[in-house]
Amino acid sequence: IRKEKQYKEIKKKIIDYTKKKPIKGKKHKITKATEIKRKVKQIVWERDNHKCIYCGKYVPIEYANSHYIKRSQLGMGVPENIVTACPECHYEYDFGANSDKMKNYTKKYLKSFYNGFNEENCK
Repeated sequence: IRKEKQYKEIKKKIIDYTKKKPIKGKKHKITKATEIKRKVKQIVWERDNHKCIYCGKYVPIEYANSHYIKRSQLGMGVPENIVTACPECHYEYDFGANSDKMKNYTKKYLKSFYNGFNEENCK
């Protein structure tokens, strides 16, 4: 009976915890670090001459949003980790058959702008 009571108490705490809503306006530290601020997008977009670095298509500033080191791998939202990519190339970079080649190209591209480029600085 005692174990059953403890189980019910734990179950109640779990249910109560799952009902809690996140505080509006508050972001997790990792989310804040990996998001790309407008100022960073401006720097990247200008560095990349307002074009997708892969196909050369002119794109708006909103497309300066492709992480070299992915957000899921804790890639930071810093200029050294961001490039401008049109939606098609961005998708290809993330999910396509040529993503390894594109990643190597991106690394070379970023190295050409940042002397001493190091992937660890992007995390």
